[in-house]
Amino acid sequence: MLKGGSNLACNLGSASGHSVLEVIETVERVSGKSISRINAPRREGDPAFLVADNQKAREVLGWKPEYGLEEVVASAYAWHTGMVYRTLWQEGQGTRQDKARA
Repeated sequence: MLKGGSNLACNLGSASGHSVLEVIETVERVSGKSISRINAPRREGDPAFLVADNQKAREVLGWKPEYGLEEVVASAYAWHTGMVYRTLWQEGQGTRQDKARA
């Protein structure tokens, strides 16, 4: 791109939305942990519904989403959990169980 090549901006969303509550409940289900929350009305100016339109990525790149919310959260949780355990072990604060989880 620095030498004059082309570029393209595309949304890579799933084209289907999830509420904040759905995401929180999915994280709770995947992690087995409860998340504290305060239910409140939407903030002024926040859209009622917002979803990425991936049509351009589909048409130009032949891209399509492969994973749903549950799979994305599970993958992110597994990666993050592994990073925490690896960091603890590397810093000498972890246990043998932490090393096994990493």
